[in-house]
Amino acid sequence: MINGTYVKLGYYDTQSDNLTWLNREKWSGGKVPQDRTIVRQVLRTVSLPLFICMWTISCIGIMAAIALIVFNIWYRHRRVIQSSHPVCNTIMLLGVCTCLWSVFLLGLDGQFVSPRVYPIVCQARAWLLCIGFTLAYGAMFSKVWRVHRLTTKAKSEVKKVEPWKLYLMVTGFLLVDLVLLLTWQLYDPLQRRIEVFPLEDPVSTEDDIKIRPELEHCESENNNVWLGLGIDGLHQLLVYADDENMLGENPQTIRENTGILLEASKEIGLEVNPEKTKYVNMSRDQNIVRNGNIKIGNLSFEEVEKFRYLGATVTNINDTWEEIKRRINMGNACYYSVEKLLSSSLLSKNLKVRIYKTVILSVVLYGCETWTLTLREEQRLRIFENKVLRKIFGAKRDEVTGEWRKLHNTELHALYPSPDIIRKIKSRRLRWAGHVAHMGTCVSRHTLHLK
Repeated sequence: MINGTYVKLGYYDTQSDNLTWLNREKWSGGKVPQDRTIVRQVLRTVSLPLFICMWTISCIGIMAAIALIVFNIWYRHRRVIQSSHPVCNTIMLLGVCTCLWSVFLLGLDGQFVSPRVYPIVCQARAWLLCIGFTLAYGAMFSKVWRVHRLTTKAKSEVKKVEPWKLYLMVTGFLLVDLVLLLTWQLYDPLQRRIEVFPLEDPVSTEDDIKIRPELEHCESENNNVWLGLGIDGLHQLLVYADDENMLGENPQTIRENTGILLEASKEIGLEVNPEKTKYVNMSRDQNIVRNGNIKIGNLSFEEVEKFRYLGATVTNINDTWEEIKRRINMGNACYYSVEKLLSSSLLSKNLKVRIYKTVILSVVLYGCETWTLTLREEQRLRIFENKVLRKIFGAKRDEVTGEWRKLHNTELHALYPSPDIIRKIKSRRLRWAGHVAHMGTCVSRHTLHLK
């Protein structure tokens, strides 16, 4: 029936078994209706504008790194560049270029490469990312280690760190990466895996069609194991190791909390090292009875008079003088490392003050929010600061006698534009007290309110 009337579409001759079709049919929508639901597989790929944008940013970063490499090589004989180890700088920049180049491979998927080539792209991604990160962060780690050696030892004990030690450190990190990547590629290489999502309706069509989205992945049989070895193994070594701090009002509470920690650690395959775990009974009461080592199960934890936690010295009598003395000594080490810069006539006074605030003062005032200062401690800190400021501002010529003399304290304070070191400490303590006051129900807030 077409337009309300019957139309002959054809006829069939049963004797001759012949079908004659007149081609007069008219289908709704102009096409033959489907006899089933058609499922179309659609591969989800990276957005092309996003890929172009990220690749452009990576190219800019690579060009900037190459420009810095050229600058570093061209001025490698300058004293400032030599003191920063130009070879380590070049290695770090090469690692940055390698990591940025991997962005291009991360954007390559089924719209650019075939399924046969995709596993090769997966392997190249892993190699570029791991080697690039190791080169960049390994060189940075070696430079930080060198600065740590120079600033944490007394001036008489400081020895020049040979450059080959830094290169050997980076080479060791790189060899670990190469062994891991070769083992990964030979025994359990990355392959193309397809993740299938539930059926979806098409955006604009009236046909009986369903869309089955698919997504490509780079995976191996033991993918989590290899990622754990690569990321949690070497690369976690390059970052830091965290500490655990157990608090309690009495030894019994410490035993209970530590026992819970030991049981929870065993469930996930971890162990507490008793040789590196210390116990301290903090009290300002000089007549308190010290219980000695604390025993929990088969483990014995040594009781100590002081230990270092998160860079600060904690004593059993809760005295901050030990930490303040240590901070002043560390500030002296930093001062002697930049003493030539502070007395140089090539640098302005403002730049020297910025060096003092950035390099020296930040080390001395680490953790000062918890300090309780006495007059003796304030005097020691002022003496240290005045020594540095006299080196910065130099001597003064007496108008009467014509002789050169040291600047008086009042003259130093008039020349120094910022608050003195004691005012800075008090300001930081008030700021920290404000942060604690805004906290929820925690130990720090209860301590602040003497509860």
